[in-house]
Amino acid sequence: MQREALLQDPFLEALALVERGLTVMSSAFNAFFFAGYRPVVGRRRLGVLVLFLINVAFLVESLYFGLLPHLLSLDLRLLSLDPRPRLLTGAFPLLASLLITLLVIRQLVTRRRK
Repeated sequence: MQREALLQDPFLEALALVERGLTVMSSAFNAFFFAGYRPVVGRRRLGVLVLFLINVAFLVESLYFGLLPHLLSLDLRLLSLDPRPRLLTGAFPLLASLLITLLVIRQLVTRRRK
């Protein structure tokens, strides 16, 4: 079966790719921020490590299940043929990653004001 025959709705498929792409960009930004963040208080080191690992997990998951199959033209039968479940499952990492990004940006803006 050809790749084009597997795509049921091109708009939903494109929306799923955009969703995964946004998750990759947001979680990569967050992971780089937390990788370089050095908290003054020792108790926060564990929190920074957890946030770093969560964002790396979002990044890897979005690359592996979202972008790489399309970029490498892999057989999409490994994934759900219907993009709606992929949109729904991809929404949670995207929302979490974007919320963390907003908090990081707020932290960066607040730090510059001081």
